[in-house]
Amino acid sequence: MEKLSSRDLPVWARGVTASLLILGGWFSARSELLSSFLGQSVVEISAGVMAFSILLGMRLPVDLWPQAVTRQRFSIAATLLTSLVFGALIVLAGSTGIPRLFWESERTALAVVVMGGTAFAVGWGRTRQAPYGRWYAIAALCAVLPVALGMLGLAVRGEVHGFDITVFVKSVGFFAFFAASGALVTQELAFRRLLVGQSGDAGLLVVLIGALVFGAWHAVIPHDGALLQTVGLATLNGVVLGSLYILSRSLLVPAVFHGLQNGVVKASHAAVTADSGEMLSANALWIPMMLVTVITACFLAVSVSRRTGFLGSLWVSSAVGLAPTDDDAPVGPDHPVEADEVRDPGATDHLTLTDDTND
Repeated sequence: MEKLSSRDLPVWARGVTASLLILGGWFSARSELLSSFLGQSVVEISAGVMAFSILLGMRLPVDLWPQAVTRQRFSIAATLLTSLVFGALIVLAGSTGIPRLFWESERTALAVVVMGGTAFAVGWGRTRQAPYGRWYAIAALCAVLPVALGMLGLAVRGEVHGFDITVFVKSVGFFAFFAASGALVTQELAFRRLLVGQSGDAGLLVVLIGALVFGAWHAVIPHDGALLQTVGLATLNGVVLGSLYILSRSLLVPAVFHGLQNGVVKASHAAVTADSGEMLSANALWIPMMLVTVITACFLAVSVSRRTGFLGSLWVSSAVGLAPTDDDAPVGPDHPVEADEVRDPGATDHLTLTDDTND
């Protein structure tokens, strides 16, 4: 009989979870009762509820925060500073009327965002963030560059007119905060924490399967148009998000990627006229975004393959019922260390993309 991993779902349970997420996304998107209660974010919220339920039902830790490099004492200052920054982003966007619209139409989603924002603040208060700084920077670059090049393509073709830079600057932080906080406790919890696994030992195969499930989940959500582009980009982003999670061993890193990319796209929609907004689904935007995301996904996938191999030790051990114990679970952002080992916060060996000396 297959044994449960100490911190992750076994292979069969991940397969069941993937099916439930896709079926749940299809059902929740078409349920008038759920939509009336949860609003436009019904699919995302449903995925988060399912993820929490599965983790609690299987008696597994949620692990919203990294399990390594924790502070000796909880930093109230870091938590308050994070909360103040989030609050400032909301105030900055207040003059655009966007936060008021969310309050009037997406109150349930706002509650989820508050929960995710609190998780961010607590995570940064309990975990030293210096070892993850490079991964946040990589996530930000991978998130913003495809959208920036896509918008540049639209501008060169003369398909963006009336771009209000003031609205963009004021709203991009709010949208990024909203998307990152919401994604942390919904999509990232479901598709990275559950399907990929928190330990960072999962191989490239798990990342690719998780990306396909992520793309299929987007496919069952109703779209006004550009379904193939949306699913294709979601699948590629699934590779990027899963790779960032494995390489950084922090669920906060892919959440930052998620928030920044969605934030820039939504702020761009808010900053252009209605006619120009329709252009944001044109090939002039999608083609550059897809090309850059393909390159990014391939680069990160190679890094994962060099780090953990194609199968990965966790996938193999779980498949044969030899799940790792707590003593085997890695606790560092880039390689395993003993539980009683004190990591030097200035060390840089764990920030290398392709360092495979600890396999």
